[in-house]
Amino acid sequence: MPLTLVTGPANARKAGVVLGAYRAALGSAEPLLVVPTRADVDHYRRELAAGGAVFGVRVTTFGGLMGEIGRRAGVRGRALGPIARERVAAAAIAGARLDGLAASAATPGFARAFLALADELEERRIEPGRWYTALRAWAADAPDRAAYAEELGALYGAYRDRVAALGRPDRALRDHAALDVLRTEPARWGGAPVFLYGFDDLRPVQLDAVETLAVHAAAPVTVSLTYERGRTAFAGRGAAFQELAALATEHVELGPAEEAAPALRHLERTLFEEEEGAGERPPAGDAVLLLEGGGERAELELVAAHVARLLRVGGVEPEEIAVVLRSPAERAALVEQVFGELGVRVALERRIAAGHTALGRGLVALLRCALADGGADDLL
Repeated sequence: MPLTLVTGPANARKAGVVLGAYRAALGSAEPLLVVPTRADVDHYRRELAAGGAVFGVRVTTFGGLMGEIGRRAGVRGRALGPIARERVAAAAIAGARLDGLAASAATPGFARAFLALADELEERRIEPGRWYTALRAWAADAPDRAAYAEELGALYGAYRDRVAALGRPDRALRDHAALDVLRTEPARWGGAPVFLYGFDDLRPVQLDAVETLAVHAAAPVTVSLTYERGRTAFAGRGAAFQELAALATEHVELGPAEEAAPALRHLERTLFEEEEGAGERPPAGDAVLLLEGGGERAELELVAAHVARLLRVGGVEPEEIAVVLRSPAERAALVEQVFGELGVRVALERRIAAGHTALGRGLVALLRCALADGGADDLL
């Protein structure tokens, strides 16, 4: 079955093509619509329902797609969760003999950073032996790297050994196992069409899943990718485009929408491009507003004040406003404080210690009463 690749810049009506094909597939199959986040799942379920598509609609994230692949492939058992993986990584680090990495390994963020490396290696199907070989080759011409390379190789091997000893793979290993089964037994998938929409780029395991479904399981797969040939702004996802284009039997290339505000259209067309040939710059009007502050907090105060005006005067719905930060998790507390001072409620996703929340403190107090020496104050 064919792989259909839909590409175009932002606001190129890719959604119309993909969702239109998804609606058409509902009449004869049980297609899956795969989107990047849980918020997208809710949004597109509502959009499809508004258009009359209710029964048979299945919208999920990529994790949900991999869960469905695992179920059909017969891969049993749950993958290790994030907390369990951190504990396994911490045990592997504690059990390793480290000299060059000893100071780094003692810091709180080392285990999480190591897991990010392990994720990248596993997604690319790099086994510990191959990792060892690559590190030793890297250190061959620089003896001062040798100890660092050996310890880094040993850590990855120790982590994989502990995961294997538990008998429960982490998510990347479980995903690869499911895809491998589907490649050898493609009939297990059953031919359900799959539509991927909203992804700016695809990770190696996602590209692997697309190839497995479209080429090996012969399922109709449609993938949309924000990409346009020759544009500097999209150069970073050129590798994903080339891989998909090589597999695709149909490539739908869409151009930019013309109904956007002239200033926004000009900005989209010229972002990161050379000024020559960019054409006359239209006036910004109210389409683009530049806010300059004397520091991080000052900038956020300007943004929060503008958001408050949009909500109270401009009539903009809250869910239509997005505040984009380079590192949301690192700035979450400041964002919450600044926006809260202006009475603007925000939806944030961040990691905080359970004991720093009201629910967490209550749970810890109850556990203290049940298992330790908690008293009346803890119970109350």
